[in-house]
Amino acid sequence: MTTVFTNGCFDVLHAGHVALFEKARAFGDKLIVGVNSDFSVRKIKGKNRPIFKEANRVAVLKAIRYIDQVVVFDDPDPLELIHKIRPDVLVKGSDWTEGQIIGGDFVRSYGGRVEIVQAYPGVSTTSVVRDVLDDLFSKAFCFDIDGVIATTFCGSNYAQAQPIRSHINIINYLHRNGAIVHLYTARGGSSGIDWSEYTGRQMEEWGVEYDKLVFNKPSADYYVDDKMISMRDLWRWMPKGVAD
Repeated sequence: MTTVFTNGCFDVLHAGHVALFEKARAFGDKLIVGVNSDFSVRKIKGKNRPIFKEANRVAVLKAIRYIDQVVVFDDPDPLELIHKIRPDVLVKGSDWTEGQIIGGDFVRSYGGRVEIVQAYPGVSTTSVVRDVLDDLFSKAFCFDIDGVIATTFCGSNYAQAQPIRSHINIINYLHRNGAIVHLYTARGGSSGIDWSEYTGRQMEEWGVEYDKLVFNKPSADYYVDDKMISMRDLWRWMPKGVAD
C-alpha cells in the first residue's frame, strides 16, 4: 500500500485545498492529512486565529472523499508526525519549493518521494481572507461602547470605564480602511444624565476613530438583532498583529 501525506492549517477550506487532496490521493492508496491544532495555528498565525476551530476543520476534512485519515498535531511543523507515519509520498501545493518542504529530505532518505502539485491557481486562504476584509471595509458598523469599547462596571459612573485596547485597534483598522463606524450607547438612558460631552472626550482620549456617536440606544437587559456580529467574529478575520 502506498501512503501519501500532506498537511496544513486548512483554516478556511477552499477549492484549492480540495484540488490538492484529489491530486495527492491519486499518488497512492491512502491519503493521510495532518492538520495543525488550534494551539499550533495560534503559534504560527497569531492569537486571533484560527478562524474555524479544530473540531470544525477536522469534521470538514473527514467529509472529503479523497481523504482516508486526518491527524491533528500540536507542533508548529509536521516533521515529527512525518517521522511517525513515514509516508511513501509527501505532497505540497505549488506555493512551496522543494527546499522549503519540511520532511522532504527525510522522506527521500528511505526511498520516498516529494510531489509538488498545482492545485487551484489564484485561490489561497490569504486571498479568501483578503476578499472578506475588502467586503468588511465597504460596510457600516455600529459598535456599542460599554462592554465592547470600554470595560463594564457596577453603577453608572462612566469615568470608571477603561478602554479595551484590542477592540479599539480593530475598530480603528476597519475605519482607516474605509468602513463607516458608528458608536451607539445607552449612557444616560435610565438616569437622565447627559454623558454626551464626557463620552466624546473619552473616545478622543482613547483614540477611538469613528464617524458618528449616537446616544438614543434604549436601556435593556438583552438586545436581539438580525445583523449581530461579535468582536470575536471580527477578530478572527483581522491580519496578524492588528489587535495587539
